[in-house]
Amino acid sequence: MSDFHGMGGAVLVCLIAQSIVFLALAVMAGVIRLVGMLGRESGPAALTVPRAPAAVPVRRAGEEREVAAAIMGALTAELSRGREMKIPGEAQGSTWRLVSLQEASRTTGKR
Repeated sequence: MSDFHGMGGAVLVCLIAQSIVFLALAVMAGVIRLVGMLGRESGPAALTVPRAPAAVPVRRAGEEREVAAAIMGALTAELSRGREMKIPGEAQGSTWRLVSLQEASRTTGKR
């Protein structure tokens, strides 16, 4: 027979469960604090953070379009690798796809 009957039993079970949870949280906080104290005793580690390269400003007015066309061309080439892309309702390939592929092939060699 169970000793947890009615509302009093439910409250007792909730208090026991909550006590266990907070006890576990207190133990974890103690472990974290202990690890932090052990880490401070050995001294701070010398970290070398590499410097980020400076941003290169856009110098040409059409460069953004070339970059966008190169990205579109690369995406189109990657997505259509091994299969032919067909757009419903068109008999031939679309103009934007051809232009983006041409732009990608033209700008691939430049670095």
